[in-house]
Amino acid sequence: MRTCPYCASGLKILDATFYRCEFCRMTLHSDDTQEDGRRKPVSEEYAPPEAWLSCSTPEMMTFSTVQLIFLLRYARSKRANSYNYVRVFNKAGDAKPSLLQAYKESVQATGEAYEYWTRKAWVIENILRERTGDFPAKITDRYLAELLARIQEINAKPMQISKSRRQRQGSV
Repeated sequence: MRTCPYCASGLKILDATFYRCEFCRMTLHSDDTQEDGRRKPVSEEYAPPEAWLSCSTPEMMTFSTVQLIFLLRYARSKRANSYNYVRVFNKAGDAKPSLLQAYKESVQATGEAYEYWTRKAWVIENILRERTGDFPAKITDRYLAELLARIQEINAKPMQISKSRRQRQGSV
């Protein structure tokens, strides 16, 4: 039986390509409907390419939450690398001020890279915060593995209401 991917209610056929969910009060394309209370699966394409970091903020707003978490990890890594280079230049400059002058362009480029990756991380954090009210403080391999395992677990679990106990008690 065709069911709504959001509430698992049975659907009313409108025509060959559209269905109606009365509970959600919405029309669904046949591609969006599910079978027997299954959830609409979350895409299997979790880890986006690092090149997506160059996308604009409006483009990033179209990415899935999981993809944004991966991008946040990439951005934070790039920011940390830039910060470490800034520290190296500053330490070298403290030891030998003439070195800073010799590498002035590199110092400036490194500082600009740090600012860029900091702002990019903030953009992603704020998109995540708008969606969930929070963003991960630390994104480890374990965090990502647990997140992906939970997504797969939820994808596989159908939405079913157990009616047997209520029916035995005589209620609806």
